[in-house]
Amino acid sequence: MKARALACVSIALLFTLCGALPLCSQDAAKKKSLAVFPFANKTGSESYGAACDAAANSLLVTLKSLEGYQVQVLGADPAERSEEALAAWAEDAKVDVILYGQLTLNAEGKVQASLAAFDRLKAATIVTKKSAYVRLMDIFHTSDALVVDVLTEMTGKHIGFARLEFHNSGQEGSYEVAIDGKAVGKDLDSIAGWREGKHEIILRQKRMLGEFELYRQTLTLVEGKTAEVDFSLPLITADEKSSIDDLESKIRTNWDREEEASEVDSLLAQYSSLFKDLDFCPALSAYRDKAAKLASDWTAQKQALADRARQEREVQLNTGVSKVETEISRLELEVSQLEAAPKTDTDELERTSAESRAALDSLTRNLRVSFSAERDKALAQLKLRNSLDGGGWISFALCIAGAAGAGASYYLGSQAFTDYQAATTNAQADSARSSMKLYMIGLYAGAGLGGLGLVLSPILFCSGPSRGEAQAAKVESEIMLKALDSN
Repeated sequence: MKARALACVSIALLFTLCGALPLCSQDAAKKKSLAVFPFANKTGSESYGAACDAAANSLLVTLKSLEGYQVQVLGADPAERSEEALAAWAEDAKVDVILYGQLTLNAEGKVQASLAAFDRLKAATIVTKKSAYVRLMDIFHTSDALVVDVLTEMTGKHIGFARLEFHNSGQEGSYEVAIDGKAVGKDLDSIAGWREGKHEIILRQKRMLGEFELYRQTLTLVEGKTAEVDFSLPLITADEKSSIDDLESKIRTNWDREEEASEVDSLLAQYSSLFKDLDFCPALSAYRDKAAKLASDWTAQKQALADRARQEREVQLNTGVSKVETEISRLELEVSQLEAAPKTDTDELERTSAESRAALDSLTRNLRVSFSAERDKALAQLKLRNSLDGGGWISFALCIAGAAGAGASYYLGSQAFTDYQAATTNAQADSARSSMKLYMIGLYAGAGLGGLGLVLSPILFCSGPSRGEAQAAKVESEIMLKALDSN
């Protein structure tokens, strides 16, 4: 009995689900596709284009509050907005409803807005509304009311719309508006009509550290009423200030340390990237200027640190040389003292003298190898630099000039050859032939000049002039080596 009852229940549920699926499909199919054309500017003046855009934006925002429609925003529409043209366009695009409007101007300079709805199935305009002629500054509120009227009549049922106004008491900047989790628009001052009921209003920004929420509140919208959304856009948030202060502290900590230069470079790059895009709060430009000034100061500081490090290395080298000279002098003195000592114990004296001489010879060899390497390195650097200064750049210039001349001659020679082939008279052929000879000479000359540069380059680099002066430490090393060689 229980098994039969379960079977009956399962069959009943199956039939219920099978019956429900077509209903869901029908509900999805009932969702109409709606296209919005831009408001046409029929005033005869391009200066009213902004008013057309504002009216279109108001319409789009209000449409987002409607349920049962898939809204498309179109940037182009038929040049002629006749019912025949609209019907053909709607059929081709498979759009159920088209909303289109325009602005016109009367002789008194006042503006009128009109809005119409075209139904594809009925192949006719089902709603047409026109506002009164008003001043341009009033057209925005007028078009808002017009949008609500058309939508109410178009749907065939009463829709309660409320108005939303956004008031920022803080800094100027960009922000996004979302209602019930869906993005509505950016930097909105107001929304002409949003369906009544409870809605979650969220305002947020994309700031330097990511998304920041300015406002979140669930409001009950009442038909015909205006809901006020008050928020304050901050200059800088607590997290942003903490991050900036932390970066500045790390930069200043390593400011005087030459070995941490790469770390400071990385920190400054992070610091500057925080202020790359300030659309969310242009007043932060002072911080961006500060970051640029800090980067400029660091360039000078980094050069000063490098100069100081080089001077310290030179001082250390000179100090090391002095210490070595002192040690050599001490050993020489000990050797001379041992050699001048009484010959009371000849074997012991010779052994001690031999050990001291061996130590002195070992130190001399090490010094010779070390200072020879330093001297050779300094001379090689001077030779390379002098080669570049004296001849390297000349040979490089010859290569570039030769290549450019050869290329130009080849191009012009090709043109002359084309002219020769196209010549119809002997005079034209002779002229083209002469030009070809001249450009061939230029080609050979350019190739020769470039080749000369290539040949001279290794010669000049191998036999560059040497300078007579070097750093003080290197001179002292050479003098010391000569002194050691003479001992």
